[in-house]
Amino acid sequence: ASSRRARALFGVINQVTEKLVELHPHEAAENLMTYVVDQRLASMMAQTKLMASEMAEHEERTRVAVALCRCLQDPAAAGAAVVAERDVASLLKLHKLQAHVPAEDRVDMLTQCMLSVVTQVGVDVNLMNAHPWRAPPLQFVAGLGARKAKKLLDLCRAHGPLLKRMDLIVTPDNPSPLACMGDVVFINACSALRVDKRTVDTYSTSYDEHDPFDDSRNTHEHYDLVGKVAADAVLLLRIQEAGENEVTETPGAEEAL
Repeated sequence: ASSRRARALFGVINQVTEKLVELHPHEAAENLMTYVVDQRLASMMAQTKLMASEMAEHEERTRVAVALCRCLQDPAAAGAAVVAERDVASLLKLHKLQAHVPAEDRVDMLTQCMLSVVTQVGVDVNLMNAHPWRAPPLQFVAGLGARKAKKLLDLCRAHGPLLKRMDLIVTPDNPSPLACMGDVVFINACSALRVDKRTVDTYSTSYDEHDPFDDSRNTHEHYDLVGKVAADAVLLLRIQEAGENEVTETPGAEEAL
């Protein structure tokens, strides 16, 4: 960032920072942080139909500014919003030789990358319910797609937050109004659907029945094994920290997680 344009940009940033400190001395002194980010993804995100409908009354540069903030807050949501709209995703400039690859193939590869990212990171359905702009990654969860993802979010909006993964599976014994998945879809999707206690705590619903495994990247079939691995790891850590002192108490799975 030593070019003339870069130096000019940093000069503008410094001027804006100084003005903010002048206007809001107490708040800016404690909370003001400056980020220099790549605008390409935000510019693409601002062109999506999703954002155009959400901010229809705003001009493009305002949408780009909001998109920049969202890229910082949740890069996966920003990327998913672009990849979900194939005509916008095909405009992404990723390599100087990409013109030699058909647009459809490029978008297919981007879709595969998005599926991989969501599978590894997981998604918080309740956070998406509270902030709809974060919802695009849900359609890239294995077994869902755009239609099932929309149905799940609609059910959560109508009947409250998701407190347990098992509430989603359709069985004769499950009275939950959120039940919307058969066995195969649930097995494919459940490990990517995270129930984060910090998100659900914003609701008045009792959270006593929360299962910490539901915020892990594991399927319900392996909860026992995961709990044992976590307990053994914490026990080993306590033994190492205790040194010569004897550790006799084995932590429970929930405590370990």
